Amino acid sequence: MTSLEEKNGNFPNHTRRKGRCWWYDRWFALSAAMILMGCSGLSYTYAVYSEHIKKKLHYSQEQIDNIGAAKDFGAFLGIASGFFYNLYPPWVTVYVGAVLHLFGYGLMWVTMVRDTPTSIWMLCLYMALGNGGDAWVDTACMMTSLQNFEDHRGTAMGILKSQLGLSGAMFVTVYAAFLQPDVNQFLLMLTLVPTALFLLLGFFLSPLPPTEKDKDIKDTMLRFRIIYGMIVLLGIFLTLSMIIEGRLHFGNCGRSFLTILMLVIVSGLYVVPVARKRYVSHPGKCQVGEIDLIPVRASHQKHLDEKSESIAGDFETESFPLRGVPEFVDVESVETSELGNTKEHSEVQKIVDLSVWDCLMAIDFWLVNFVVVSGGGSGLAIINNFAQIGNAARSKDIALFVQIISVGSCFGRITSGYVSDSLMRSGYPRPLCLFIIQITMVISCILLATGGVYFLYIGSALIGMAYGAYWTVSPAIISEVFGVKPFAILYKIIGISPTIGSYILSSKVLGVLYDKQAALYQSVHREENACYGPQCFGFGLVYFSVICFIGALASLWLTQRTWRLYNRKYQLLSSSMN
Repeated sequence: MTSLEEKNGNFPNHTRRKGRCWWYDRWFALSAAMILMGCSGLSYTYAVYSEHIKKKLHYSQEQIDNIGAAKDFGAFLGIASGFFYNLYPPWVTVYVGAVLHLFGYGLMWVTMVRDTPTSIWMLCLYMALGNGGDAWVDTACMMTSLQNFEDHRGTAMGILKSQLGLSGAMFVTVYAAFLQPDVNQFLLMLTLVPTALFLLLGFFLSPLPPTEKDKDIKDTMLRFRIIYGMIVLLGIFLTLSMIIEGRLHFGNCGRSFLTILMLVIVSGLYVVPVARKRYVSHPGKCQVGEIDLIPVRASHQKHLDEKSESIAGDFETESFPLRGVPEFVDVESVETSELGNTKEHSEVQKIVDLSVWDCLMAIDFWLVNFVVVSGGGSGLAIINNFAQIGNAARSKDIALFVQIISVGSCFGRITSGYVSDSLMRSGYPRPLCLFIIQITMVISCILLATGGVYFLYIGSALIGMAYGAYWTVSPAIISEVFGVKPFAILYKIIGISPTIGSYILSSKVLGVLYDKQAALYQSVHREENACYGPQCFGFGLVYFSVICFIGALASLWLTQRTWRLYNRKYQLLSSSMN
């Protein structure tokens, strides 16, 4: 093994590229991952075409909810991607995801275009495949970026998660400007554009060692700040565009102009990571055709397990070094040399070495799980049914609501990480943020239950923010309470919790109540497959608010149970800063 390989042999169970071009480094890989993640959040666009499926195939609301739940259950396919990623290069994982995405959305498009009789279970399979393919791409993007930016994992994950949140808004904006009201063309765009980008850019994802110029911390942080600024600018632009368009009712020319401006901002965002590159002093030759795939030592996997860094979503790992400190551990016995690092890895290993079984038997884990099931499940159920909720209020701005939810999700993912870190620095436990999120979800459900059109705008924004915040706060809590070693499995379990909650609450509660109200409405007004008024979804949304309030009480119990643990972390942080 060469000296370069020995130096960078800490990328476990992967392949890395030999003979790289001078322009190909971890920043280029981050830019490619941002683009791919920008095409992986298409599950939020279901509300755009769900009503089209319902009318064309004459489905009931419960059947539409079943298709939406199947779409979310496609995330289960992402569990296999974690094992696959450890065996093959990242681009293979991306290509598998591209094939699944193409088949899933492609067959859905063929079904709508040809208007052929299709079993509902086949449509459920198509949606599960399409969304499952996006989960494979998400795995490759997240893992490579976490490995490439070990010292800034939380920051890198926050950037990628925000792209996932904005992807729905960007695709719907293009649809509203150029394709509306042709829903079939929108499905075709969802099929071809992401697949093409997956195949084109997937090969550029790879764990890459940092170069000499990456040791400049100021340069690295400046790039991250510019990227975050561009993301906020994009979110604000999309929000203002939606408000202006809603007030002035632009025609096709106005929508097209705003969409082109959005694409310019998006292009600038994806160029930022590589725009400030300083070329290496020995660029060498670009050995096209000599990219060699070399199996890398897996011995570093044990080293990664011993690290106290967490790969939790939107959580900067440098802030709190001891993620999984049990109640009986004397924190003061562990010497720390600097913030985010411990002097002795062996002592840290004793702290974070918790088995998966111990975690699954812990009350704290199931409290987190219940909060995410109740709140995240309610949020996902509302997102999947927002087209019908808007129609019941006689609103025609369904695409606008999808954009608001998507932008809100982006801001929720970014701000929740900052707010939860600020609370911890002030001495409060991070689970307190779950209580705030749950209360936000309660308020959102009550506002939507009123059936007022103006409350739909406020409610959709709050739903997006709260739902996005779960994906930032819950992984951080899991990593801090239970440690790094069991994190991957626990995070996957938490990740599928909203899907389970959404299926139960959407198809078995909201859909059933809607169909009963629709039957009463149709018996009076003689309108087929229609229901208008707050009573259509009002009862179900009030039920959701009660479930979320119970989840808020569970989050308070979790806060009380973990207060001592987080107090120790706060003391450790304070002593390290001093």
